[in-house]
Amino acid sequence: MAERELPVLKLHGLADADFFVDALNDVLIDTKNASNQIHLLDMMLFEDHYEFIYDKNLRNVKEDNWGGYDKDDDRYAAIWIRPLEVYDIVGSKLYLEQHPLRVEGLQVISIKGIDYFWDDTTAQFMECENPFNRIHKSDTLYSFKTGEPGFYIDTDRKLPLYPHELADTIKMMRERKETELPSHIHFVSHHDLSKQIHKQKIGKSQSVTKKRNGRKL
Repeated sequence: MAERELPVLKLHGLADADFFVDALNDVLIDTKNASNQIHLLDMMLFEDHYEFIYDKNLRNVKEDNWGGYDKDDDRYAAIWIRPLEVYDIVGSKLYLEQHPLRVEGLQVISIKGIDYFWDDTTAQFMECENPFNRIHKSDTLYSFKTGEPGFYIDTDRKLPLYPHELADTIKMMRERKETELPSHIHFVSHHDLSKQIHKQKIGKSQSVTKKRNGRKL
């Protein structure tokens, strides 16, 4: 495969930790030293994200990762990242050309103007443009205004916020004495989303029934 330009990921909360993201090879590549790489297998893998302890001196994963980690030691930082395909969109598309996902029959749900496939067997939303970018319905945050369960989404990045990203946003609002979220961040309640899924499913069922009865729609 020909060489391609890789996107750069800035590790959250760190001023000098930029890495190229190569989803096809499952690695983060140090922008300052291409031989310094962080492999997916060096991280702790979770359903919707990866975690690792970053050593600022090594610019890599802490040698024994979680072992002996002192969160008050400024040398180390706990890092959460999304699946690499979320950042490396071109790599994601190249992978899907060889390994297409089966999305036939899945509902398409619009969340704040972004279209997602809804997979009720796994209770997750997969962005239509990049199915590796997912929202798990079980990943619950609460509205800082009403306490209602749901999640926050950044429509500029097309990403749901991690808990620490939401905390950073609220901290910024308080520092600026603002009461409203930035215009690109929205709260989505589980209740409203469930209603939308159910309403669309009922409408589709009624449409199929009419077709079977030979009626014009």
